[in-house]
Amino acid sequence: MQTLLNQKEFLGKYRVNEDEFNATGLLWNDLETLFLHYLDIKPDLESIGQTMSNRLMKIKKVHSVRYRIKDEEHLIEKIIRKRIEKPDRIIDIKNYTTEITDLVGLRAIHLFKEDWKPIHDVIDQTWNLKETAKAYIREGDNEVYRQAFTDQGLSVEVHKRGYRSIHYITITKPAKIEFFTEIQVRTIFEEGWSEIDHSVRYPYELDNLLYKEFSSILNRLAGMSDEMGTFINLLRAEITANKEKILSNQQEIERLQAILDKPEITQEDKNEIKEVIKYVTLPGYYPKISELAKGLEGIKGFPGLPNNSTLGKLAELGKIPGISAGTLEAMRSMTDSLAGFNSITEAIKANTQIYSGTPLNRSSAKVETLSRPKVKSPKKGNTSEDNLPAE
Repeated sequence: MQTLLNQKEFLGKYRVNEDEFNATGLLWNDLETLFLHYLDIKPDLESIGQTMSNRLMKIKKVHSVRYRIKDEEHLIEKIIRKRIEKPDRIIDIKNYTTEITDLVGLRAIHLFKEDWKPIHDVIDQTWNLKETAKAYIREGDNEVYRQAFTDQGLSVEVHKRGYRSIHYITITKPAKIEFFTEIQVRTIFEEGWSEIDHSVRYPYELDNLLYKEFSSILNRLAGMSDEMGTFINLLRAEITANKEKILSNQQEIERLQAILDKPEITQEDKNEIKEVIKYVTLPGYYPKISELAKGLEGIKGFPGLPNNSTLGKLAELGKIPGISAGTLEAMRSMTDSLAGFNSITEAIKANTQIYSGTPLNRSSAKVETLSRPKVKSPKKGNTSEDNLPAE
């Protein structure tokens, strides 16, 4: 049977001052009895940890889950240290299962900072909490970050070592004994930092200045990594949304092209075309602009597609879905030189070899000289990335 170390060996191993221990009034025999009791209930705690871990893993935004059952020697050490810190606090065999709230500890890891919210919702709906959940933040974190927690009813505390994590103390009672378990929710980068920090510093080198500086640098790097993760997540969402919009625009273009391919254009068709023209384009390109120009020959006289190439009416052309914002801006900058053309259709044909579907490059937008009236080069900065249409 496993037994507790004798008092002298234990205090030496865990660097507990013997005089401080003696001042607590704790009896080693009582601690040995508690130690053996804890060994008896550890299988129950293991079952709790496994069950809760499985539940947390089912949460969509959870990347991974770890759990541990508190080591029996670390339990005795913690009871001793708490008694040294607060001599009036009694922790014994009768109440240690509720006084020590992390006998079962779980960590739910997520990828992006903003993923904490759906995880919080499931935890709040699944388990009863002993106390209000607490979000630890770093000094200097912006107010929006703090407000996101307080809006959900969490308490917020600035951690002195820059520790970022959300802690929950849950209540569970699988049999007659009631237990508290601790769930920590944090990003994968914060997990990496805290694990390294814990292995290097905890619990005996807390005052080492070199360790503190190392940990501080690593903490800042973890924070920057979280910010980059959030940016990548937003970028992915934006790309997905743009793909959907481009697909929708392409469908509108194909519908317009089908109308233009008709032998005769009815008034109803003209109205449909005008509706399409009202749409504001996304950054992108229309690979068949020359075909569109050809189709416009058949309807160049109806209202909404005037023949003259003034600034306002040329801008209307730019609203056709699929024409890049860079192309539109470049065309606007060339309005004066386009005045020599007889129709929008003619202008489009002339510029097709320039804007054949490839968006302008931000740093090297060039316009080649045409045989028709000279076209001014777009001003530096007038590219699709500098002047995007408002979403």
